[in-house]
This record gives sequence, C-alpha cells and structure tokens, in this order.
Amino acid sequence: MSRLWRLPLVQWLAALVLCGAAFASHPASASSIQVSPVRVELSGDQPVMAIYVTNNGPAALLVQASVMSWAQAAGEDEYAATRDVLVNPPQFRLEPGQQQLVRFGLANRQILGPNEGSYRAFLQEVPETPPQGATALQTVLRISVPVFIAPNGGARPGGAWAAAKQGGSVVLRFQNTGNIHLQLGKMRVVDGERTLATIEVGGYVLPGQTRDWPLAGVGSLPAGAKIAAESDQGGVEQVIGGH
Repeated sequence: MSRLWRLPLVQWLAALVLCGAAFASHPASASSIQVSPVRVELSGDQPVMAIYVTNNGPAALLVQASVMSWAQAAGEDEYAATRDVLVNPPQFRLEPGQQQLVRFGLANRQILGPNEGSYRAFLQEVPETPPQGATALQTVLRISVPVFIAPNGGARPGGAWAAAKQGGSVVLRFQNTGNIHLQLGKMRVVDGERTLATIEVGGYVLPGQTRDWPLAGVGSLPAGAKIAAESDQGGVEQVIGGH
C-alpha cells in the first residue's frame, strides 16, 4: 500500500506561490535554486516535458528529484508515491551557475482518464555529511512544481461560487465541477466600489474538490456583493451576495 502524506493546504501556500502564483509565466526560486518553467504539462500528444534547474548560489548542490501523486480532500493536500510519471535524472549535482535539464514523462498512456491527472515534482537539496563534531544547523532547500496530465477528450473547466454562513461569519466557497484544476490568485469580495474582503492567494482547487475561505470580520454580505478573482483560466466575477 502506498504511504500517504496529508498536509493542510495553508502549509503549502508558500510553495504554491513560488511555483505557480504567476500562472506558470515566471521562473520560481527557493534561495539558490531556480526552476523554469514552473509547471509541467503532459498529455497523450506531449508525453515528455523538461524544466531547467539552475544553481544561483555560491556553493555546489546535490539535488534529488521525485514525483508524487497529488489529491485533495477536506481542505488538505494528499501526496502518495507513484510510478505514473518518470523523472530523469532523479539525482544530480549542480555547481555554482550550472544549469541542469530535468525531464518528466508519462510512464504509460493508460493513466490518461476523463479528469486531469494531478502530481507534484519535488526538487530537494541532499545535505552533505557535516564534519565530525559540527553543530551548525543545515538548511535544506526544497521546491515544488505542479505536474498536470491532460484529460482524454479535452479540458472542460467549470465551477460554482457561493457564500455561506458559518457561525457568525461568512465563508467563501468554490466547487470545481470541471475536469481540470483551477489556480486562484488574488480574490476580492466587493460591493460596488467597496472591497469587503481580500484573499491574497487562493491556491489550487483540483477537479471535483471544494475549497472554503473564511472572510475575517465579515458577518453578512449585501445582495449585490460579488467575487472578483484572478485565475489561470482568466478573470472571475460572480454575484454571491445575500448571506
């Protein structure tokens, strides 16, 4: 049985910002490691894709590359070991200023399905063995890159926004009814020209999943209140008021 890692979505927001808040248009970096592009997209027509990993730091790095399946449930990201996506090379050494091409590929086409496949590639520094007697704390670099496998039959984005009362406050809710992910950037709840609440980074919502965002300090919404959000599928604007 595959081992499963469950992490609250909020714990991964920093990694998601690094690896995709710019909607895959800019390089991502974690300290001395830079990755470009910041998203891997595979399909039956494009079963292999490569990214560049660059060492911008002053010291050599040993980097390990791996891929895990990525799911979401009850507000948590879940990662499990997988053989669906291959990575080459799985480990490499980068001298200062050096660049390494890392390839990702479909293990077989049987994994293609009606919904987009979601995975994450992890690039992690392998710390060198410290000198005997050394007490200095070693900082290990880690960066995460989303890997998506296109669904059979094409992408069908879709979703529903709503606002619901929870206790004495309002919760913004999005249900992804499409067969591909939605990556949300900055989100604002507005009433005309007035901004009622702002969420700086919405994060990813995978196919079939629902995500909630509590609106701090908002006890109710006027009837005309709208959600205005940035996403990798374009701008979103929808009336959600009346709660």
